[in-house]
Amino acid sequence: MDVGTVLLHVLVVLVAAKVGAEVSERLGQPAVLGELVLGVLVGPSALGLVGGDQVLAVLGQLGVLLLLLQVGLETELTDLLRVGRPALLVASVGVALPLAFGWAGLRLTGLAGHGHHVELFVAAALTATSVGLTARVFGDLKALSRAEARTVLGAAVADDVIGLLILTVMVRLVGGGAVAPRELLLVVGAAVAFLVVGVAAGVRLAPPLFHWIERLARSDGTLIGLALAFTLAFARLAQVVQLAPIVGAFVAGVVLARSRTRTSIGTSLAPIAHVFVPVFFLQIGIDADPAALLRPRVLGLAGLLLAVAVAGKVLAGLAAAGTGMDLALVGFGMLPRGEVGLIFASIGLRVGAIDRTTYSALLLVVLATTFVTPPLLRWRVARRHAPAAGASVPAPLLPPPAAVPPGPPGDLVVRGGVVELSGEPPPGSRALLGLRAAHLAGVARPGPRLLAWLAAGEAAPAGWSPPLLAEFRALLRAGTEGSWAFLEQTGLLPRYLPELARVRQEQRGRQGQRPWHQVAALARLPAPGHDPAAASVWLALERPDNLLLAGLVRAVAPRGVALARRTTARLGLGAADEQAVAALVGGDCDLAAAAVHLDLHDEEQVLNLAAALGTPEQARAAYLLALAEQDGDGGEWEGWRRGLLDELLRVALAAMGEPGLTDRAAENLLHRRRAEAERAAARNGNGKLGTRAAAALATAPRRYLLTHPAEVIAAHLALFYPVPARHGLRVAVTPEGDFDSDAWRVDVVARDRPGLLARLAGALSACGLDIARAHASTWPDGLVADVYHVTGAATPEQIELTLRRSVAGELDPGAILTASATREETRPGPVVVRVDAHASPWHSVVHVQAPDRPGLLYELLLELARQRIDVRLALVGGSGGQADDVFHVTDQAGNLLDRAAADRLGTALARRLLGAAATR
Repeated sequence: MDVGTVLLHVLVVLVAAKVGAEVSERLGQPAVLGELVLGVLVGPSALGLVGGDQVLAVLGQLGVLLLLLQVGLETELTDLLRVGRPALLVASVGVALPLAFGWAGLRLTGLAGHGHHVELFVAAALTATSVGLTARVFGDLKALSRAEARTVLGAAVADDVIGLLILTVMVRLVGGGAVAPRELLLVVGAAVAFLVVGVAAGVRLAPPLFHWIERLARSDGTLIGLALAFTLAFARLAQVVQLAPIVGAFVAGVVLARSRTRTSIGTSLAPIAHVFVPVFFLQIGIDADPAALLRPRVLGLAGLLLAVAVAGKVLAGLAAAGTGMDLALVGFGMLPRGEVGLIFASIGLRVGAIDRTTYSALLLVVLATTFVTPPLLRWRVARRHAPAAGASVPAPLLPPPAAVPPGPPGDLVVRGGVVELSGEPPPGSRALLGLRAAHLAGVARPGPRLLAWLAAGEAAPAGWSPPLLAEFRALLRAGTEGSWAFLEQTGLLPRYLPELARVRQEQRGRQGQRPWHQVAALARLPAPGHDPAAASVWLALERPDNLLLAGLVRAVAPRGVALARRTTARLGLGAADEQAVAALVGGDCDLAAAAVHLDLHDEEQVLNLAAALGTPEQARAAYLLALAEQDGDGGEWEGWRRGLLDELLRVALAAMGEPGLTDRAAENLLHRRRAEAERAAARNGNGKLGTRAAAALATAPRRYLLTHPAEVIAAHLALFYPVPARHGLRVAVTPEGDFDSDAWRVDVVARDRPGLLARLAGALSACGLDIARAHASTWPDGLVADVYHVTGAATPEQIELTLRRSVAGELDPGAILTASATREETRPGPVVVRVDAHASPWHSVVHVQAPDRPGLLYELLLELARQRIDVRLALVGGSGGQADDVFHVTDQAGNLLDRAAADRLGTALARRLLGAAATR
């Protein structure tokens, strides 16, 4: 095939891929579907514009390697370790059932042909889930924080790895003869060994290597070029050990994800992937035969595979039984096959594992599951009372630009697209006119007289007077890429900001024009027509100039904290502005990475991020920086990723809205409390704090640490180890007040389980103790630490024995309390129950005020348990005979209560308390 024909084929494929993607996105469908359809259209079965082209095949294979590299870059090892038991079970069942059902169905019907290899390969192609579509729909519905969405996303992390292992095994078996247990074990062992050894060795060697390359590189593109070479080396290594090359590309991505250069590699990779990955999907369409799709055998095989694909994944949702989640919603979320199923099909066709008939059937299954998933998810989320999306915010109106002070005689004029001097400027106006010229250079070409006059000026740094600073701020707000390039090319940048210009000169060969793209992208965000959501966030900023300056410094030096401080000092800004700009440039709060890898439903993770951000102003600025940097690098925020970023900003602002939890005073108290508790625990243990106790202290809930004194925290650390058994209990009873005051502090550590708090509170009341105050909190590892301040005549031995018997089910606190109840114990007073369904992003709040009486807390907790409500935090108190109890709760799945559930719960609690009072 001659070069001209190859170039024509490449031209057709690239144009078709982008046309298909654009049309598909405008119809609300994934871009991959449009690429498939256009591939069929331009292929030999339709228009015949392209055919079997070896060059296109190679480009497609390069595209799939880049796709797996991107998947690896977005997969953190910590994500694999924290997907959680429900997600891991859903992933495992979602792989096992389609594989088993598919193999059995194909074996019985013979529709895919004969032989274990064919049947196994086709069944294996049904196992992997492509979760990008599901995540996008959850994001559109503002439901990414639901437990079901988190489970599906977590299952996808495990599903990717399991799917790659299965694909590797299938490819080996296809070329390895009969299926023998020994051969199967060897193949699986080789695949697992490659993943484990490759990741372990790569994580140790690659991050320092690529950090060194980034520091020394001067040529633009060196880093991404060597990253691609690294990926190809891993792909080749996988092929040497007879594994699929895409496994090597995935491992390379996972390894590079641990490097500090991950963001740079990802942003540089995006435009390359936008070219080559669509070629792979278009090639799949080119290889398809539309006429074959209507053949009875293809339709029969596609129907069988679709039934297996749907049944296997929907039934996988049952693996989440007992968690309180909507099992159908989880199953629907696992339905789409998308890119992963297409990779299976294309590799199977290439290695001869399947024929074109089976290939066409698999293509139909991928298309069907991709099309059917969004409406199913929308219907189910709506039916399950998903949290209502926030009220739409009208497009904000930008304030009119600040009036620019009139310039001196000899000012700048624009004629015929050229900006030029109108006369001889007065002395001392060079610095001011230079910034104005840069502003106009974005829309007009600088004239020769202007350039000569600017070049003749002094090289000494400019003095920053108020008018010059105002002009610089105007340039930050409205400057374009051309404006900043003008300052650099004319040599003006060192006159204004010499420290920044020096760093830029050192990095210019590697950065190209990317910094100016980012600065201009940040300046575009206030425009409502560009991004209304970003514009509304921008309007809430009190000091947008700090954000713009941070964006400028960060674009040139992504971690240039020292440069930020020197630049703000040169501009004459105050200490508060200097600190704010430096914090934004520092990058410790990278919201782009946090949005993808942070568990937004984990209150502790979000609270720690909110504390690191410090203020709502900084949180909004970090959000806008994340948007601008992605836009400036030529990438796109996919729908579901943008949803995660928006959700992260929402929950971070909500966390900051709770006083005394994430502010500076809370941070200082938190550090002091940890240090005091560590010293107290070390004293109690007569030595250094143990490793396990130190780990428990490091993961202690923020609310818990801010509530309890160091002595109580140290006592709990002593109870944590050895860890209580599943139904075990660790108890410590400590006298409080005077020796004969009958006041006790009861500390309890146990593993969390339904109804635990009710049994503990009931046991204390059954001992004749009055619970004056109580605090219950849950650790990330599922351990519960409760503190009860009680009064009564019981001995420590009696208290501990009653607690253990109640938890073991040997004692019924309710029966004891009913038998000992008298009408004299009931105090008059109103019963008020309030349930705030959306009090915070993580929990609903139940607030109960009622006349205090023995067993009141037990009755409340018992009713909460009967309503299948999970208590995450309990704050029990009151005074003057009136109980005032607050419970932070979720449903069993960890979701907020919807409005209907909140109303039912409030009614049930009020009836319970009023009914119990009436019987006394």
